[in-house]
Amino acid sequence: MKKVDTEKTINQSRNTNMKNSNKNSSQFMNTRDVMEYFNICRSTLYKWTIREKQLPYVRIGGKKLFKIDDINQLIEKNYTTS
Repeated sequence: MKKVDTEKTINQSRNTNMKNSNKNSSQFMNTRDVMEYFNICRSTLYKWTIREKQLPYVRIGGKKLFKIDDINQLIEKNYTTS
């Protein structure tokens, strides 16, 4: 997949998630949603949340929940144009 295609796919996914969320910043995604969104495995998500502390979360009822705003900030923080 070309870099341009990858960026287009990420932007489309991001736009879809943002359309599905309220304007409220407390909209959440669960672990499975985040793994599918980034196409990553559980161990990578563990690394981002526990070891590297790049992606904050809240644990409710034994489930990790991630704010969509925090996910978008992670994307923006790591976005490169080169």
